[in-house]
Amino acid sequence: MALHTCPVCGGRHEVHPVLDRLAYGQQLTCSPRCKTVFPGLVRARVLAEIAKGVQDGDSRKARGKTC
Repeated sequence: MALHTCPVCGGRHEVHPVLDRLAYGQQLTCSPRCKTVFPGLVRARVLAEIAKGVQDGDSRKARGKTC
């Protein structure tokens, strides 16, 4: 069994070797509760990074890049 660290609560848990290989290096959550909380944490982190970029004046248009 492989050991993973839950990205939500930080707890260490064993993961079946097949799931470990399917995770492609990412850490898996340890419980259904952590699995439901995880997308909200990711969204909050992304929004914080966007807000920081706007606050710092770091936008694509300011750098001359367009999509």
